[in-house]
Amino acid sequence: MARFNNEPEWVKVENELDPLNFSDWYAFIILHNAQLLPYKDGNSWCILVGEDLQSGIAGFGDSLNEALSDFLKNVKEQR
Repeated sequence: MARFNNEPEWVKVENELDPLNFSDWYAFIILHNAQLLPYKDGNSWCILVGEDLQSGIAGFGDSLNEALSDFLKNVKEQR
């Protein structure tokens, strides 16, 4: 399922972030502005655009910043 901006869900994401981890906060702002809602998949963060992992583009990482980096790498590879 595509995940887009939903303010109550963003509060959940915000509550997961370390207040002192500025790289994750930077990623949070980028994702919020792009209306891409990340979510936790076990202990990892996931960013998914598309219906599912097989047909969409996803990025995973232990931190939100790592997931964003992986997602952007995968977007570039799909081009």
